[in-house]
Order: sequence, then C-alpha cells, then structure tokens
Amino acid sequence: AAHPAEYARFLELGSTAVGYSFSQFAEGNGMDLKGHIMALACREIIGRTEDTYEDSTYLTGQAWFNTFAAHADQKLEALGVQELRRISPWHAMALEALGII
Repeated sequence: AAHPAEYARFLELGSTAVGYSFSQFAEGNGMDLKGHIMALACREIIGRTEDTYEDSTYLTGQAWFNTFAAHADQKLEALGVQELRRISPWHAMALEALGII
C-alpha cells in the first residue's frame, strides 16, 4: 500500500516478476515483508486457481512458495516434465528455480 506505483510496475513485468520471485524463494529469501509482496504479486500474475491457494493460509511468502513448489513436484511426478511444462508452466517455472527440472 505504501508504494502502489512500484507494485503496479512489478506486476507489469508478468512472467519476469514471477521468475525473479521464484529465484528469490528458491534461495530462501521469502521470510520477510519482501517475501509477502513477492507471493502476493505471483498470485496476482498467475491468477487465482486451486494452485495458488488462499492468502490467509501462510505466515510468510516463503511458506506460500514452498506449498506451491510441493504441489508442482506432485504434478511433475504424475505428468512428467514435458506435460507439466505444457499444461502448468508456472509450476514448471517453480521447479526450474529450485533446480529440480
């Protein structure tokens, strides 16, 4: 709320903003206010699906990402890499940031 113009510009970056955020989360850098903001932006860019989960469920942005990545890992196991990239590119992006695929 303190910096709406900056937040709007971050959202405009779309997949670049998500990729940056996922790389920060992969390094464990999502435990502070920045982590909350990155998770909020990711959820907004990705869109509300069952895969983004509810905001109130997580105490940190890192916790949100960890759950998102765990769900992605389950999808990878069920679908394989190519199918995951085709039908769920955000999940593939999370696993790429973690070095899993």
